[in-house]
Amino acid sequence: MIEGSIARRYALALFELAQSKGEVESVGSDLDRLQQLVKASPELRAILANETLPARRKKDALNVALQQIPSRYLRNFVFLLVDKHRETHLAGIAQRYHELADEARGVVEVELRSAVELPQPVVDQIRTGLAGRLNKTVRLESVVQKDLIGGVVVRVGDQLLDASLKSRLLRLKKRMAEE
Repeated sequence: MIEGSIARRYALALFELAQSKGEVESVGSDLDRLQQLVKASPELRAILANETLPARRKKDALNVALQQIPSRYLRNFVFLLVDKHRETHLAGIAQRYHELADEARGVVEVELRSAVELPQPVVDQIRTGLAGRLNKTVRLESVVQKDLIGGVVVRVGDQLLDASLKSRLLRLKKRMAEE
């Protein structure tokens, strides 16, 4: 819980800075590139995860990686994370930053689960219908979940619409048990 609020707070600060400078997209791309560099370097990951290592040593290691990234805002931000001992939250901050950027652009993430792979025209129809209802651009991920039996489950943010056969059968079973 605390980790999520830390990531949210720092992501919001970075997002607001990037937005004020008109660099939301470039900072987001640079943030992704930094994450890729950290993932690709076991040494850098070990340095960042080491709580006993002085901030100066971590900054030196990061400075080498950050030379490949043009954003000075991101460089300063990452150094601030190190100074505040929050560098281990980088992945959560990046995720939340992208959520804030999507929100500002009017983009919503939707997960569509079904028992079988849905034909592309059906997926497109669902995407179009949701976009109209939500008044946002829908980025839809379709996932097969065989235990649904039939129907679909749609998740938009923290809202869940369960129109699956499995949930209908469970509700029917519950009603029958009550009678």
